[in-house]
Amino acid sequence: MLSYDKTFGNHAISLLLGYSAQKVNSEFSSITGTDFADDEVPWLDAAATTKGSSSTTEWTVASLIGRANYTYKDRYLLQATIRKDGCSRFGEGNKYATFPSVSGGWIASEESFMKPVTKVMNYLKLRASYGETGNNNIGNYTQYNTINITKGGVFGSTVVNGSQVTNLGNPNLGWEKTKQLDLGVDFSFLNNRITLTYDYYKKITDNLLYSLSVPRESGFSTITGNVGKIKFWGHEISINSHNLVGAFKWDTNFNIAFS
Repeated sequence: MLSYDKTFGNHAISLLLGYSAQKVNSEFSSITGTDFADDEVPWLDAAATTKGSSSTTEWTVASLIGRANYTYKDRYLLQATIRKDGCSRFGEGNKYATFPSVSGGWIASEESFMKPVTKVMNYLKLRASYGETGNNNIGNYTQYNTINITKGGVFGSTVVNGSQVTNLGNPNLGWEKTKQLDLGVDFSFLNNRITLTYDYYKKITDNLLYSLSVPRESGFSTITGNVGKIKFWGHEISINSHNLVGAFKWDTNFNIAFS
């Protein structure tokens, strides 16, 4: 991670560049024994029947991250971020996706034209932000046709070992993406005795990672794919007050949301 901070006059900037990589490997093995002659010897070599199983899974994710902050006179605030994520859980052409975001704030109560009302309204800040994020929680190897070894299968009248396809893969599988817009305002009145916060949000999630039905003639009933879109929007209001601030303190909090 690299960072840079600089202040010159009324301006302040902060830059950050980072990279992260993660690899997860999980291995599992087990052996079981049944049909013991008695309970006196509990070791596996005393079992008439033993069998074992083992498995391994692996997945990786890598991210490149950039962020820039700019402040002017401590009243104009701007932040921009961008990240590029890659995950092995998706198809070859869809492993990487870019997720930008930007946010800004204006502390209007610091402006000279607000001075006549600052005795009543001490603080006023306007906020806005937009950003995109991704979801990769689909398990491992969903994009591939996977094969499982079977033992003791019957082929004709003969018992044999073999293999079978256990998952219908989707090579076009990609990131689920969420885009969100937030607009807000913060007020403070009467020497900060009363504060009010209002937020409006709108969130859209598309390319949903979802289990889709497929014709059973394929040998399977479902396949994981990117399909559909969900929209959320709403309003949130919060009011806090310091009714008594002496030796005896009394605060009240009220919030309500519409969605």
